[in-house]
Amino acid sequence: MLLEHGRPEPEARWGPLAEILHGAREARGLGPGPDTRTPAIIVGGAIDGIVDERLHDPGYDAEAAAGSLVAMLEPALFA
Repeated sequence: MLLEHGRPEPEARWGPLAEILHGAREARGLGPGPDTRTPAIIVGGAIDGIVDERLHDPGYDAEAAAGSLVAMLEPALFA
């Protein structure tokens, strides 16, 4: 569902990513863990930031930034 300014409802943005995070925990044999909403919001914002920086600076190493993001998330979400 869209808001009046053409932006998606917040859950439409974080919901699919929360499902991916939940599935990743299951695939690793981990329990459901904490609510995945907040991590999904944080990760979505980080991805947006990496993409935006790359769009403004073609020399920015988005691949390395994505690797750094994964390295930060692994112990926080899947330990």
